[in-house]
Amino acid sequence: MHADLKQLLSKHEDIDEDKIKAAAAELLSCQFLYRRKNRQRKHFEIVTRFQSYFYNLMDAVGYQLLVEEMYGFVGIVPVN
Repeated sequence: MHADLKQLLSKHEDIDEDKIKAAAAELLSCQFLYRRKNRQRKHFEIVTRFQSYFYNLMDAVGYQLLVEEMYGFVGIVPVN
């Protein structure tokens, strides 16, 4: 297990590893997640709740995380 994920899970007992991994996989798969889309809402909420973790995770795989809570989306773009 990734050390940052282990630390996150130890601080937040109300979230489990599978939900974090599912949100990351959905973000990588779709590139953008929207609060208004029922299927994506739970993943959007996890990414916005744990932004610091997802910023670091996406940076590690060559992406920049974009978070626009006001407009209801999160996304990733490749870093050159």
